[in-house]
Amino acid sequence: METSWYDPLRSVASKGSQAERPGSLAGLAAAREIHQGQFFTPDAVAALMWRIVEPAMAVIGDRRSISVMDNSVGSGRLLQFASPDKHRLYGLDVDGETIGELGRVAQTAGFTCEFETAGLETARPDNMDVALINPPFSLHLESPLLYPHPCTCYGKFGPNTSTLSHAYALAQALEAAQLVVALLPATFAEEVAKKPSDYVSYSSEKRLAAIIDLPGGLFKEENTEVRVSLLVFNSKPVAEAIRVKLDKLDADLPDLRLSLAERWGSPKLRVHGIEDKGPSITRPVTGDKTVRVLHDGRRISLRFNCGLTEAKVLNAVYDARKETHAPQGHRYPRGVRYTGQGRLDMEVHLAQPDPNASFESFLSIIRKAGGKPDVPTSVW
Repeated sequence: METSWYDPLRSVASKGSQAERPGSLAGLAAAREIHQGQFFTPDAVAALMWRIVEPAMAVIGDRRSISVMDNSVGSGRLLQFASPDKHRLYGLDVDGETIGELGRVAQTAGFTCEFETAGLETARPDNMDVALINPPFSLHLESPLLYPHPCTCYGKFGPNTSTLSHAYALAQALEAAQLVVALLPATFAEEVAKKPSDYVSYSSEKRLAAIIDLPGGLFKEENTEVRVSLLVFNSKPVAEAIRVKLDKLDADLPDLRLSLAERWGSPKLRVHGIEDKGPSITRPVTGDKTVRVLHDGRRISLRFNCGLTEAKVLNAVYDARKETHAPQGHRYPRGVRYTGQGRLDMEVHLAQPDPNASFESFLSIIRKAGGKPDVPTSVW
């Protein structure tokens, strides 16, 4: 495989390879703060991952270019076997200096490419053909921008705002790309193989085509040691995943029958930012759980005496941030930013078959969140 375009990037060292190994569990968190989970993929592993998807790419590559994404791209080790005349490259990484150099080298080589200095939590990549990923392992992500996947949980910003980096990277890649090959901790790969519904969407879990266990000692040059496996996902449902154990990385592979379909949209990384203007709730915590339910025309407004009650109730009522692309067949009215925003519209309740039941359901949400609704008779 020709990799000459990538040669200028070989001198770039990962943060993990330069960091001191933690001498104890107590030093593990401090070490992660320094290296941010950045350990570059060994060339032989990158070649294996490319070899897995290459037959599917070859079938469709004569008709159009193939988009290849890495959502923790680093210096681009997993993209090194791409060709400017066949592939478009896409990548995200928090290391601005490294990804900037990757972008410069790729553009000089003639690639059509898009690289963004951004974290996993800020992007919603879409319409990719192939995702080859080696995400940072076990980093704790907290962000209001996280997309709700089975692997996300309640965090300091509310529901679905906390997750682990490798689990989220996998779920994100599966939503973005037809074919996914993910290098992951062997223990996590085993968990996904046993119960994929805990980590990926229903439509994605049926796409698992293979679990490939790799030999040990692969990351010695990166100053770390971790047992890893590859999870391979097809573009369509698979009857049963194949389990393979490789003693060497250049061993023959079974026919995984991977395939690519035609692409109907343009590949996009879709990076979203957020401006920190400080806390949106500044009311002191008083312990008063009263929630005054008022209305101005059709708009229902809530009044609080306690900041903690306000946060809990508003999180429950608004539910979740509306996605840019709503589910098929569903459209939100202009100005709607949250999926539960209609609960604060009086006309929405009045339009229901049983308006009283609808309004009572709204009050029930407030109660379950810990509030005590106080509704003047003039409101309902």
